[in-house]
Amino acid sequence: MADMVATAIGQGKARIGYLHAGAEQEVQKLRELVEAKVHVLESMVGELSPAIAVHTGPGMTGLCYYKLDE
Repeated sequence: MADMVATAIGQGKARIGYLHAGAEQEVQKLRELVEAKVHVLESMVGELSPAIAVHTGPGMTGLCYYKLDE
């Protein structure tokens, strides 16, 4: 995922939201990997609600990003 986001953002800047379902340590590792490759101006971490997490299962990590115009 980190490589995919780095390719999409390129040398630009981004805002990134990280999500997890009972996987706080895993999402922090993902955050470290992404932010080592991408210039992130703002980021946040959120936990999925049980209503959504029931479809993903425990341990799910993910992210969404928004490339900022330079």
